[in-house]
Amino acid sequence: MEFELLYWHWIVFGIALICLEIFVPSFTFLWFGMGAILIGGITLVAPELPFSWQVFLWALSSGVFTVLWFKFLKPMSQDKTLAGLSLEASRID
Repeated sequence: MEFELLYWHWIVFGIALICLEIFVPSFTFLWFGMGAILIGGITLVAPELPFSWQVFLWALSSGVFTVLWFKFLKPMSQDKTLAGLSLEASRID
């Protein structure tokens, strides 16, 4: 009996990775989970996609999500105000 990877396997894998993000503070597993859910959607539409392509697309999409996070979204979420800091801590030399 041969095991066939179906679309819902990718979705469950993605949800598990996103749940694992609770224990890791870096948002890394979140983007790998989002990539797995995306591949689950792709394989729902194109179930004949070979497993090697599924893994390649998962790695590619996870990498793209991670780069987009560090390049665009993370810098927008940083607090650039000096409110609440002491005078010595807020002094820029």
